[in-house]
Amino acid sequence: MEHNLWYHPRMKLWVDTTPRDFHGYKVHFDSTILSKKGIPLKTSKRERRGGGYDLCVTLRYNGQPTKWTLSRLVASCFFGNIDGMEINHDKRNPENCSGYNLDIMTRSQNQRHWRDYGRDK
Repeated sequence: MEHNLWYHPRMKLWVDTTPRDFHGYKVHFDSTILSKKGIPLKTSKRERRGGGYDLCVTLRYNGQPTKWTLSRLVASCFFGNIDGMEINHDKRNPENCSGYNLDIMTRSQNQRHWRDYGRDK
């Protein structure tokens, strides 16, 4: 198995970008999710409170459909435990959910980031 290492400078960690197994689904660092049969899953848009949207994907676990935001799924598979943390899209493009574009932050860090850089800059 080939291991592709990528360094995340803000988080100061090396990330192995080899696809992760998530209950039979394959999660790729570029945010491609493959079904248990190897077929790419379709994404849908879910509106956020306060405007904007998140890309989501529906996975089945124990026969029950569960909707995940694509950015949280990729981050949890490649950056570890993200409970209580927020996901920031570095390039401010919610459609780019690749691991290269995601930052894990506390709520206060994320609010400070948006105050300093704004939505449209």
